[in-house]
Amino acid sequence: MGVKGRLNIASPLKFAGRQHWPGVRLFAILLLASTAVPAGEQSAQGGDATSREVLRDVTDCRYLTSENPELAFDGRAPGGTWFPRGDLFRPPVADLRQPRFYLSPRRVDFSGDALPAGGGESTASFGIVGMGGDYGIWKRNRRRRCDGVQVNLMAGITSQFNLDADSDALVNTDFIIGPSVTLRRGRLSTRMRLYHQSSHLGDEFILENPGVDRVNLSFEVLDALVSYEWPWWRVYGGAGYLAGAQPDLDPTLLFLGAEFRSPKRHREAGLRPVAGIDINSLQERGWRLTTSLMGGIEMSNPDGTHRYRVLLSFLHGFMPFGQFFTAQRLQGWGLTLQFDF
Repeated sequence: MGVKGRLNIASPLKFAGRQHWPGVRLFAILLLASTAVPAGEQSAQGGDATSREVLRDVTDCRYLTSENPELAFDGRAPGGTWFPRGDLFRPPVADLRQPRFYLSPRRVDFSGDALPAGGGESTASFGIVGMGGDYGIWKRNRRRRCDGVQVNLMAGITSQFNLDADSDALVNTDFIIGPSVTLRRGRLSTRMRLYHQSSHLGDEFILENPGVDRVNLSFEVLDALVSYEWPWWRVYGGAGYLAGAQPDLDPTLLFLGAEFRSPKRHREAGLRPVAGIDINSLQERGWRLTTSLMGGIEMSNPDGTHRYRVLLSFLHGFMPFGQFFTAQRLQGWGLTLQFDF
């Protein structure tokens, strides 16, 4: 499964340095806004008991099992919270379609007509930009801090750029929005989502490929994932149903994955190794698999509220985005930089 050509180091640098990309400027603005620490949480970094309790109140239950299991058993009274921080379900690290902030330059080898590569080539350097996340609306905990239910609003934008094309053409942008409900009981957590997705080809891509048959792809998805965690490992699986698709698509989706995450980190630098595999199979693709592998290093601040990952990435199967996702096969290597808050 070798990739034609080598990873072009100049392409990631070019991808990061283009100042005329509105998408990159928007990414930077939203990233800076997300990293701003509220005043109440800044005070939590003090040393007195009151400050430590404030810090405990922003514990991120997504990383409960591997990082702070003792905080789940504080015996507090059940209650509800508006606009909670974090979530009860940890987003899969290797899922490219998960709404989050990330950058991913990579070298991709296309099969078939290789239309996304452009220029009659089968290999191209691509840059992927993702923005978004799950934003807590309401949470109710049980007597254990991280056992309970949470309601979120999920929103995300994912764009793909062909770095080998003139002006680094925008190939496609996907928009996702909808509510999600997450539940946790100890090591078992569940996520249920109902979201709308629409995909839009880039103007430059259409101009450079006048023969392309543009499709107004949109649909709604109802899906659910169930996850079970150990201190070092996690496995998850689930299914989804696609409705209201334009054009018509077979409705069933299946998901499966596993993750490795060290419960120990370097005390000063906050470094820990992480890795994940995410596999999906769609009825529309004849149940053929698409596999995403990522592994590398996570860095975090002392209380774990901001996390940054540098990951080597491999993708084999079908294009995850846009109107080509049912037919365009590919494989490729690259880097993925993730930012979680």
